[in-house]
Amino acid sequence: MKIIYKYKDEIFDDIRDIVQNNMLVPDYDYIFEEYLPFQLCMTGRTFFKGVTMAMHYPTREFIAYNRFDRAYFEETIDKYFMEMEHDYTLNYDEYGKFMIALSGGIDSSALSLVLKPDRVYSGYYDVPDYSEIPFSKMIADQIDADHITFELNETDFIRNVNACMHAICTPMGGMGSVMEYALLGYVKDLFPDLEAVIFGNGGDEVFLGYWLNHFPIDFLKWMKKPPKNMQNFYPSQLRLVNDLVEVALLMSLNKAPGVDVISSGLFRRKLKLLRSKPDIMQKILYVNINFVLPALLHLVNQTCRAHGVRSFNPLANSDLIYNAGRINASYSDLPKNELRQIFPDMPNEIRNNLTKRGFPMPYHNWSYLDTLMKIACTSFCSRKVIKQNIALRGLEDQFVYNGINRFTWGIFQAETWFRTFRD
Repeated sequence: MKIIYKYKDEIFDDIRDIVQNNMLVPDYDYIFEEYLPFQLCMTGRTFFKGVTMAMHYPTREFIAYNRFDRAYFEETIDKYFMEMEHDYTLNYDEYGKFMIALSGGIDSSALSLVLKPDRVYSGYYDVPDYSEIPFSKMIADQIDADHITFELNETDFIRNVNACMHAICTPMGGMGSVMEYALLGYVKDLFPDLEAVIFGNGGDEVFLGYWLNHFPIDFLKWMKKPPKNMQNFYPSQLRLVNDLVEVALLMSLNKAPGVDVISSGLFRRKLKLLRSKPDIMQKILYVNINFVLPALLHLVNQTCRAHGVRSFNPLANSDLIYNAGRINASYSDLPKNELRQIFPDMPNEIRNNLTKRGFPMPYHNWSYLDTLMKIACTSFCSRKVIKQNIALRGLEDQFVYNGINRFTWGIFQAETWFRTFRD
């Protein structure tokens, strides 16, 4: 499975090929209705009107599924790389030609234990609670791999944010994309012969790694208890609970809490789509795989292309995605429990670690970035067409800078996009 880009009935692997060779205009409806509130791939639209992105699945038979175990998991990984060999062969015998981006979390640790690369790399911040190097080192030592580490800071973010925008072309996702870009740049500088990097993207989406994957199910369990009084209204309670869960799933994606997304046409269309899914698990997986995962793959693929390496995301393989419902059928309160269970050889410190970090950034200490973001947000809101859209949509009270957060980050990225591709 991979991300493709479309423009005028043509398909492209790299969105830069479209942007660099065509006169494109901004899609202001997309920017206000989809990007700023969600910063995900809700519809496939992009900042460029007429340019879309989509998931491409290979046409083939799926691996026979009986139960989820280590053998099945490794077979899906092997099948994924076989599918990719039509345009690239990953040579495991050439020392250092491929590396794994090892965070120390469950996903990249599992891939490292299966693929056993010669080298792995990790980034960290010299701030308490913002480094998972002890976990990634455990895995590197276990597989006897060279562990390459890089300390990152505010300066790395500021130096790379514009180059990252040139690479991704249409912004999505959180601030971590800039640091992933910076980190891979340092790796490539140190190892110019590096050809491919393997990432753990897909693990959270397939194996229910997000807190908001578990909250709806816990909510359902709690709310489906029959009421003590007026029990004749229990059927009405069940209908209401299901409606609330579907709304909560979509609202959990909203990065602009003060903006009314519920009344938007996009929200209503996606809500109707979720209601067509047969159960809560299918609804959760649909959001994970169709809204969240494409944004992550877009970012990592474009980052790797800009640095001249291939990106591989074997946990986002067709078999795991197709069977995600069955893999998670027993549903556990523990995130990624099914993946944890098939890796008894994983250090207990990692298997039993339930604190999700995902390469966090200590931006609360970054005063210079705070100043830059405030300037960028002011500049964005002063643009004539932007100001008209804000007024037309009645959003004047929302576009006020109140520190670094996901919404102001979205505004900052939008302003960076205008400076990169329009000014």
